[in-house]
Amino acid sequence: MARLRKSIPVIIITSLFFIGCFVCSHDALAATAKQAYLSADGCYKKLRHSTARQKKASEWLKCIRQYESIYKTYPTSSWAPAGMYKAAQLYLKLGRLSGKTLYQQQSADLLARLKNHYPKSAYASRARVLLKSISVKPKPLAKKTPHLSSKKKQTIDMDAVAKYIVGQKRSILKPNR
Repeated sequence: MARLRKSIPVIIITSLFFIGCFVCSHDALAATAKQAYLSADGCYKKLRHSTARQKKASEWLKCIRQYESIYKTYPTSSWAPAGMYKAAQLYLKLGRLSGKTLYQQQSADLLARLKNHYPKSAYASRARVLLKSISVKPKPLAKKTPHLSSKKKQTIDMDAVAKYIVGQKRSILKPNR
């Protein structure tokens, strides 16, 4: 009986753990890119059907983050360009609704990245078309840093070097007594 009393807390904790695993939201357990995309679509569907939610930028950004997580988490998946394109579309809609060019800029940047990272995707051509309709242009892509060369030649004191060499020659030529 005493052994049973000691094992009851362990059984309860284990049970709660397994129940917690099954109760967790579907968004947190999205195991594949497709599931993540469908979850983000669900978020956007709720947003589209609620005028109260559409007035809040935080609701738009919540859905955008879900779409962005697809290409960040699954960059090699065929769902990655779809998530990137949809996030860009939502940034563009949010920018037009709010009047903030920041969101339009983010949309343009996402579309430019989509074209560069997924040029063979069906969404690359869609991105080009949508990018032309945006008044804000994407930021130029970061250029590679050129190889830095040594500054030694610019900082060398040739007079000191010459004196050193002359001193070395004198010490070599002096016979040891």
